[in-house]
Amino acid sequence: MFQLTNFQPHPTEQQYMLYHFHQKEWAAYFENLLIEHKVVFEKHIEESEEKLMVYFAVKKKDDTQVRQLNYLTVGRFRKPFIPDTYFRWVIIGISVLLVTLALTGYFLSKS
Repeated sequence: MFQLTNFQPHPTEQQYMLYHFHQKEWAAYFENLLIEHKVVFEKHIEESEEKLMVYFAVKKKDDTQVRQLNYLTVGRFRKPFIPDTYFRWVIIGISVLLVTLALTGYFLSKS
């Protein structure tokens, strides 16, 4: 199954949500946020030669707060969609030009 988020309902305990991370830095930052906000959680680490998985189980009653902490964690380590600044501005410029041409064509065809 294809999953876009790093959280899901716990497979065996319906009262819990399960958050998972593949990178140690992300997991450590998330854990620090949970501790800082006094959220009770359980942690489980699965480590093999190929990959690392760090799981955090939190109660569903805290899910709204924990989801915000999760978004803060992902946002802190997220890479820009277009990392090259020059290329990003070229894409924005082309987009603005195309929208301007489309609007100009729309208004000129109305008259």
